[in-house]
Amino acid sequence: MSGRRRVQRSVRVVVAVGLLTVAGVAVFSSWVTGSGVGVAAVGSLVAGGIASRIIYTELVHTRRLAARERADQARAFGAAMINVHREHRLFSDAMSARLVDHDRMVRLRDTTIGQLRGTLRLAERRIGELDERARRESRRANDAQERLTALLDEVLTQPSL
Repeated sequence: MSGRRRVQRSVRVVVAVGLLTVAGVAVFSSWVTGSGVGVAAVGSLVAGGIASRIIYTELVHTRRLAARERADQARAFGAAMINVHREHRLFSDAMSARLVDHDRMVRLRDTTIGQLRGTLRLAERRIGELDERARRESRRANDAQERLTALLDEVLTQPSL
């Protein structure tokens, strides 16, 4: 036991030990002197009974105090556990809310990524179409330029009228 919890010897225990000592001295002195042995024996028996009762009362009192202290500790522990459970519930609720928010953000991000991928594919397709159209127009322009050059050559090579 730690020094803080050590119970000091009570006055009742000291009185009980004193009574037993006095009774023992009385019996011993009456036995040595030979007078009043019966009275001393009865007196010591009564003193022993009283001392036993005092010790018993002290023991019961000490046990009740210990039981009361254990009950107080149990109540304090119960109150502490209620606080811990409340804090745990608050933490659990906060983490659940954060997880819900995170899941919502992930779903939103995934939806946005999907939409952007679709937009990218559409843009790539349109770029392909525009590239093909530009090639066609370039060929048509080249063909037109060649025809125009051929016509111009033909016009220039014709004799003047």
